[in-house]
Amino acid sequence: MGRSRTKILSALILAILVLALFFAFSRTLFLDTAEVHIPPPETGGQTQPGSPAQEGPEDPEYLPVKVDKDTVQAVIASLSRPNSYDRDVTVETYWGESGYGIVKVHAWVSGGFTRIQSQLPGGGVRNVITGDGKYYLWYDGDEDWFETDAGTQEDDIAQQIPTYENILAVSPDRILEAGYLTLSNIDCIYVELEEDSLGYRERYWVSVESGLLVCSETEKDGRVVYRMSSFSVNIPYVGANVFVLPDGTDLLSPPVNAKDLPDEIKGR
Repeated sequence: MGRSRTKILSALILAILVLALFFAFSRTLFLDTAEVHIPPPETGGQTQPGSPAQEGPEDPEYLPVKVDKDTVQAVIASLSRPNSYDRDVTVETYWGESGYGIVKVHAWVSGGFTRIQSQLPGGGVRNVITGDGKYYLWYDGDEDWFETDAGTQEDDIAQQIPTYENILAVSPDRILEAGYLTLSNIDCIYVELEEDSLGYRERYWVSVESGLLVCSETEKDGRVVYRMSSFSVNIPYVGANVFVLPDGTDLLSPPVNAKDLPDEIKGR
């Protein structure tokens, strides 16, 4: 590759946190099922100021399900996420009294691939594509890219990122509140977990319509230290040449091996 090893290693370290977050989003873990209509809970759950809980659409094809601490894991497991979408995501990190960091990302998902485009503080744009067991990294303007296997990286770091799959794995005893409410006009399943052994408390808002996580917060000592938010999504994804490497290789349309072509085409 045309870039130095030092630059590649530095870029990989910078990209790894954002990669883990969105790589987790891109996986379709749930089978398609009947859509779920979730009425407002009798108790529990929280509403944001100016965003009262609202009842979902009255449709005979929907299955009425009450969402509470006992049912929320089964309800979330029944949701299905789109196979193709794109959206803007904002990740905010807080530390100390005034420390603050923000990363704005656009993510595309299609055909088992995820592309993450991050705006860097210095004005550069970092691109990451994962899929088919591979991880690709480059910056706008680069002619080359860094490529490696994605599996080991996911194993090493995915568990460090709060994603709503945590809700399915957690012991039901840790669920403090669960319910149905609206957040920024999006019908959501809300879940709050009690503090873990390190004193971190997590909250999740999952869109009933898309099955995607639209907001997540982590709190420690009464202060939010992490927040992820994404309130709009395009289904299917919008864009051209999204899953294309700097040399023009389209990962969604890999070249056909000549030996796989029919004989009449080979002879032309």
